[in-house]
Amino acid sequence: MKKRIISSLITAVLLMGLVGCGGNSDSANSTGNNDAAQDSGEEVTLNFLTWRGDDSAAYDQVVANFNEENPNIKVNFEYVVDAYEQVLTTRLLSNDVDLFALDGHLDMYVDGGNLLELTGQSFLDNYQEGALEPCTFDGKVYGACQMFCMVNTFYNVDMLEEMGYTGEPKTWDEFIEICDKFMEKGIHPIACGNAANLSTQLGYQLLVSMIPDHSSDLFNEIVAGEAKMTDEPMATVSKLVKQVSDADYYCEGSTGLDKFGACEVFMRGEAPFLVEGSWRAITLAEDETLNWDVFSISAPGGAEDVYLFRPAQIHVINANTPHKDEALKYYEFMSRPESMEIFSSTTVQVPVGNDVTVDHPALNKVVDYMNSHKAGGDPQVKLENAEIGSLMNEYFGSITLGTPIEDAVATIEQGFENMKAQQ
Repeated sequence: MKKRIISSLITAVLLMGLVGCGGNSDSANSTGNNDAAQDSGEEVTLNFLTWRGDDSAAYDQVVANFNEENPNIKVNFEYVVDAYEQVLTTRLLSNDVDLFALDGHLDMYVDGGNLLELTGQSFLDNYQEGALEPCTFDGKVYGACQMFCMVNTFYNVDMLEEMGYTGEPKTWDEFIEICDKFMEKGIHPIACGNAANLSTQLGYQLLVSMIPDHSSDLFNEIVAGEAKMTDEPMATVSKLVKQVSDADYYCEGSTGLDKFGACEVFMRGEAPFLVEGSWRAITLAEDETLNWDVFSISAPGGAEDVYLFRPAQIHVINANTPHKDEALKYYEFMSRPESMEIFSSTTVQVPVGNDVTVDHPALNKVVDYMNSHKAGGDPQVKLENAEIGSLMNEYFGSITLGTPIEDAVATIEQGFENMKAQQ
């Protein structure tokens, strides 16, 4: 595997974890010495770390079913909302986490020997190929995605129809035209959690429309010096993100809104657009009177039939867990069609399993859009360092707050240099 760029903090902790815990990335086909505990009925607790508290109801249902077959294996879920990766790094150091979720950039954990290899596990056959591809390195599988998502924009169907528009904006110019008409009515048309730099989701939609087959490689190339922030397509994407901000399209108080606050603005009918992702459909579904749908914003000249495809919630196993057999047993249960159906229907997320279908009104809107459009690569899934994504979020966030593009470029380029210096 080629050398990866890993932040000094994570490198140090992973190396310490390997020294202190005898870490390795041996294939799960050789499963340690847990059979005696399993046969004796000794109770084992698996600690599962994730940031997705929204999914707790789904996990509870699946675990309840799992415990009917495996009463001696308990799964303790811990939901960490803030500083997830820092907490995870600390927990790996102390080796008190057995299972955990990641949202891409597995590279650093694979290189650090912290992920149990799953290659050859029969339960992987239950997943669609797209759920395994982001978790595969040098032909070896280290996890499986639990949901398919897209980064998208929601729109209020009724509000657009009142302005004389049927369906979503098909082009950038039409999107701007609609925004201007709402501004004339005194309505700032875009709800966005800019306190969390969620204007990044707008930038990513535009980026994927311009280079749908290459978007997942671009940021790594910029860091490596093979492309520049001032080159296309980033030059145009940056200008369009700034155009939206300069036109004052964002809802009032957006700089103080997180993802939930922005969603509330949209659900109250105070803005016709919500820049977010399909994972927010579960919240919108709570109001059955809200008439909404989804689309992806395309840049001028960009592909109008593409969306940003994001395989998400990658489930992995700590290579140093003393409970490999029990962890594998839980993941096998999670991969069963009936478990996937529970997870997808409860979280309102697109299922990742073969021959798994879920009929849910909100989910159907997302699936219909995906089925009628082409999937473009996610710029964040295979980042060689998670810090690249953070720097990109800060970049788009600063432009949204009014920083001149050239200043924002200088700041992020310095950030890349600082990151590389910490190798």
